[in-house]
Amino acid sequence: MLRLFDAPVYRDWLFWFMLAWAALDFVSVLTLGPPSGLPRWLTALIGAAFFALVCGLVPAWIRLRLRRRRHGHGRMATKER
Repeated sequence: MLRLFDAPVYRDWLFWFMLAWAALDFVSVLTLGPPSGLPRWLTALIGAAFFALVCGLVPAWIRLRLRRRRHGHGRMATKER
């Protein structure tokens, strides 16, 4: 997972948060979703992917950037120049 989540993954709360939101969206669209031109399963899959991105991958990427900045990994590149 591009090292966005803490290792081991099953201990990272953000990973479980992402899975929970994706599963909740998938189930809610399958059961209560409005009819559209797309098949209901495809709408549920697209919604789950969107929620995984918004509620999981983007916050994990932000957390990784903040951790790298806090531990000084960003300053090493500027010292070499």
